[in-house]
Amino acid sequence: MSDALLNQQSVQSVFDNFYADILVYQTALGALEQVVNLPISAINKINAPKTP
Repeated sequence: MSDALLNQQSVQSVFDNFYADILVYQTALGALEQVVNLPISAINKINAPKTP
């Protein structure tokens, strides 16, 4: 039984870290949108120069 609980805690920790990382990612995208003053969907449509 203790092995099952330890495994469940490990799985829960992975999910907690995953959702925390998603929040950081979404926050960074929001900050990027504010800096460039465009929604992310519009940034992909801009004809920016390609790097070689």
